[in-house]
Amino acid sequence: MLRSLITSGVARDRADRPGTGLFTEQIKLIYANALPSTLAILTVTILAWIGLDEAVPDSLLNQWAGYMLFVATTRMALYIYYTNHYQRYRIKVWASLIVGSAFLAGIGWAGVSLFAEITEDPAYRIVIVMIVLGIMAATVPVLSAVLMAFFAASLPPAISLLLIISQWHGSGTLLLLTALVVYTILVIYAAINTNRILLQTLSLQRDNQKLIKNLNVEIADRNRAQDLLEVHKRDLEMIVDERTSQLTDMNTELEKEIAVRLQSENQLRDSHDRFTAVLNTLDASVYVSDMGNHEVLFMNQNAIARWGDRVGDSCWKMMQDNRGKPCDFCTNHHLLNKDGQPTGIHAWERYINESNEWLDCRDQAIQWPDGRLVRMEIATDITERVMAQQRILAEHQFLQSIIDGVADPIMVVDREYNIKLMNKAAEHTPLVTDTKSLFKCYQVSHERDIPCNNEDYVCPLDIVLSTRKPVTVIHRHKTADGSERLFEVVGSPLFDERQRISGMVQASRDITAHIHTQQELQEKKTRLEHVAYHDSLTSLPNRTLLADRLNQTMSQVTRRGGQLAVAYLDLDGFKEINDSYGHDTGDLFLVALAHRVKGILRDGDTIARLGGDEFVAVLVDLQHSNDSIPLLERMLSAAAQPIHLGKLTLQVSASIGVTFYPQSEEVDADQLLRQADQAMYNAKVTGKSRYHFFEADKYRGLRGHHETVTRIREGLGTHEFLLHYQPKVNMRSGEILGVEALIRWQHPRRGLLQPREFLPLIENEELAVTLDKWVLDRALEQLEQWQADGLDFSVSVNIGARFLQKSDFVSQLRELLQAHPRIDPGHLVLEVLESSALEDLAQVSEVITTCNEMGIVFALDDFGTGYSSLTYLKLLPAGLLKVDQSFVRDMLDDPEDLAILEGVLGLATAFRRVAIAEGVETIEHGRLLLQLGCEQAQGFVIAEPMPASALDSWMTSWQPDPCWVRQETVRREDIPLLFAGVEHRAWVRQVEHYLLGNTVSELKLDAEECRFGKWLSEFGEMRYGNKPGFKQIGVLHNQVHDLAARLCDTNHTSNQQTQQQGLQKLKELRERLLHELDMLI
Repeated sequence: MLRSLITSGVARDRADRPGTGLFTEQIKLIYANALPSTLAILTVTILAWIGLDEAVPDSLLNQWAGYMLFVATTRMALYIYYTNHYQRYRIKVWASLIVGSAFLAGIGWAGVSLFAEITEDPAYRIVIVMIVLGIMAATVPVLSAVLMAFFAASLPPAISLLLIISQWHGSGTLLLLTALVVYTILVIYAAINTNRILLQTLSLQRDNQKLIKNLNVEIADRNRAQDLLEVHKRDLEMIVDERTSQLTDMNTELEKEIAVRLQSENQLRDSHDRFTAVLNTLDASVYVSDMGNHEVLFMNQNAIARWGDRVGDSCWKMMQDNRGKPCDFCTNHHLLNKDGQPTGIHAWERYINESNEWLDCRDQAIQWPDGRLVRMEIATDITERVMAQQRILAEHQFLQSIIDGVADPIMVVDREYNIKLMNKAAEHTPLVTDTKSLFKCYQVSHERDIPCNNEDYVCPLDIVLSTRKPVTVIHRHKTADGSERLFEVVGSPLFDERQRISGMVQASRDITAHIHTQQELQEKKTRLEHVAYHDSLTSLPNRTLLADRLNQTMSQVTRRGGQLAVAYLDLDGFKEINDSYGHDTGDLFLVALAHRVKGILRDGDTIARLGGDEFVAVLVDLQHSNDSIPLLERMLSAAAQPIHLGKLTLQVSASIGVTFYPQSEEVDADQLLRQADQAMYNAKVTGKSRYHFFEADKYRGLRGHHETVTRIREGLGTHEFLLHYQPKVNMRSGEILGVEALIRWQHPRRGLLQPREFLPLIENEELAVTLDKWVLDRALEQLEQWQADGLDFSVSVNIGARFLQKSDFVSQLRELLQAHPRIDPGHLVLEVLESSALEDLAQVSEVITTCNEMGIVFALDDFGTGYSSLTYLKLLPAGLLKVDQSFVRDMLDDPEDLAILEGVLGLATAFRRVAIAEGVETIEHGRLLLQLGCEQAQGFVIAEPMPASALDSWMTSWQPDPCWVRQETVRREDIPLLFAGVEHRAWVRQVEHYLLGNTVSELKLDAEECRFGKWLSEFGEMRYGNKPGFKQIGVLHNQVHDLAARLCDTNHTSNQQTQQQGLQKLKELRERLLHELDMLI
């Protein structure tokens, strides 16, 4: 049935072929509906985009909305183009375009039906189905004028919806499909029926229009016949009237002509009077003369006052009578061309000696209506202007003579650096090459033959224009002979009457000799300082410079930490060289030895000569006293090597005394030198050619280290070491993931010792490898026992860098696993410190890869503390990342630690690694970690390290905290809310420190100035301002700040109990505020 309906509708639609009148009306009708249909598309798209935001992924929804916006824009553009260019294309083209637009819309609505497959919410699915059905119904009145457009728009969403619903599972799916098919058939039937009725209507309308047109033609023909009769009648009447009016018009024309002539004469007379009156008002002398006979024809009052009334006289005689020059004044050749025609206005000036006048004359030849050529001259008295110009010129010459007397070059330039004025000194400097041409700034001029050769050239005009203040810069120039000159250029702004900068006065001074003098003085000063602070023989620092550097180095050690060593070196046997070969040879020997010892020291170390054969070295950047030993041994070796002086081969040894800083008691630089001197003496006493440490407790420290290593080795042999295990869990589900094996030393006298009390002492010893193997063997033995008891979890073991980087590490690990054949290697986790793994990245990466192939899991311990965590993470195939407890412990009160923790967790997610947080000490720690998306953790709030025998009891009683079970990971956009809570905690903690008398940084007591306050008023208000409880947060925040301000004001006057009560109240308000913050998520 559906097929028959479609076939009949399409056939009926095609019956009226493109190009006929009826089809044209169909196309006009469907284009008339384009504007409302476009608005409907936009409205439904926006409503769907808003309503389906929670049901459809943002990226997919945004892509669909963008596509529909494109469809709407395309249809609107097509509508506008059709409206303005309807006649440009055939109607078939317009039909194809609108059908294509309908098909694009149909594809878009088919995309909506796909959303029903994405969401499983029945409500959203109903909404999507209703949208598609509504769109199908809407296409009937809008597109049924052309059935192909209707089918192109309605069939894609209908078919797509049918296919998607057919894949749904449920009892009502078949019923829904049936209803949808029936609905589709009814919509198609309605469209076809509407199309049929529309075609009938258009056909009737077309027939009616034809009848009306024929009737109008007949009426028009009758009207034309009647109009023709009327025209003939009017023609006859007009002939009679025309003959009558011709006589009347001839009389009227004669009367008008007489009146016009009288009016012209009056106007001419009035114009002459007005012209004369205007000329008489001019402050200039105007006269007109005949160019043929030179007769004066007209003079204005000013001319009569100057030359007398000479109308009718010759202009030659008028000028002679007034002591002028007629040959200059009255000649006419310059006013006419070779054909005798006027050339235009001629301007010139005339000076009359007798009257001391200057006239500005303007002459012009004019041809009058009667053909005569007359000369009109306008002479203006410019005597005052000329005198003023002469005075200005005299002042300019006076000023020029003044600046010419200045020895320094001076120039006045405008805003474009064009030279307006310069003195003679400026004409003969490298600054100017051609005084007749415009001078440009070096940065913009291409005509400078001696340009500025300094890359960092500073243009003074730019600075003057920008700052409106004088500026001084130094310019370097090369003269024609290639020498270099330095100029100090001072630029001062020039202001016009409106206080705008019109240019700059630039004064330049050649300071080449001055600079050279300053450089010579500086070089002499440098040489004198070198002599004052260096040994004249060896050029090493002397005692004065040594004391200064030693004091500076001691201050740096105090600020930065670490140690420095002062080594006092005295040569053994140097006196014999002086006695045998003379002091000159001895001096050469000292110079060679000083150069050799200096060469073996590091950058930053200092070697100085105190005199004779005594030297002092300051060794910096030492972490331990024994770090100095390699340097001391190199110094002894350097001093003991032979030195060749010509044919002589000389050799001595050295004794070195060493002391260190800082010490248990305060010491200064002189004391350190005396201590090193004393230690050097002890070195000589004990046999020379050796070094000796001054402080006895340093010796005891070295001896104590060896004793401790020996004691650990003995304890390992006497079974004093044992393992404790700390569980690792999933905080949300409560699943026990595994345990970490932690070594303990049951010391006979000191009790149970933590690893930090003995492991650092052996980290560089081979004993560390032995201890690691012992821990790994005991952990595997315990894991084997637990697996036999049916416990299924992993055991983590820490591996030191020394053991990990052994070339046979993998083979030793295989041997240990083979000793415990019942163990699944997948239950063994090896933890390595991040810093250890990076010492030899290639080898460690190869080891981890090999172990992964064996099934063993690797974890990077204390992740985030290394300087290159991000760089090398992808190069180490470790599946687990253990977040260092230093970030976790302080994250509740330290926003920076929280930021680092979030970054580490993001890093783990990005590289598809599992993150485990260490140091979870409170319920709040775990809750915040869960909010950040970290579920796996270990810490004291979960369980402290315990013997293996206690693990069964703990497992029986272990339950995750209820708030952990309920806690969900916050959305990315709500992360700033967590930071805001931590910011508030940190601020309250800062107040607490202040009240307890501790020094704190700037404490902002204003509620709007603290970080939380700024977040609350900006981002918080924008995102959460409409949520219940947000206003209460602002109230609590103000109460917290008010209470803190009162406590700080009365801190020094209130008793301790009152302050403690106030502090407790402050913490209670803090917790209430943090609770309200949690309610926003």
